[in-house]
Amino acid sequence: MGDIAVIAAALLLLVFSLDSLAKIKQSEKKEEGILKIYLGFLILASISVIPYKLWQLAGSHHTPDGMLLTAGSALAVVVFIGRFYSRRVKSHIHA
Repeated sequence: MGDIAVIAAALLLLVFSLDSLAKIKQSEKKEEGILKIYLGFLILASISVIPYKLWQLAGSHHTPDGMLLTAGSALAVVVFIGRFYSRRVKSHIHA
């Protein structure tokens, strides 16, 4: 149950970070530049935590099955980030 809660928290953190990053994309203030760096660190943490916790949840296999699970979930997270971020940027530009 703990792994599922960590995955859910990481997904929520990822969505919040991407949405905040999309909101401040057009800004040029130095304070918001620092905020972009912090949000980037949160995104990197989520990218690393989600595949690892899914690997643990699936049984921590040290075989090609575990590698495929980890690589597939990491690829799914990266695709999710690209699609979510591009949609949020478009919605904030037109708003």
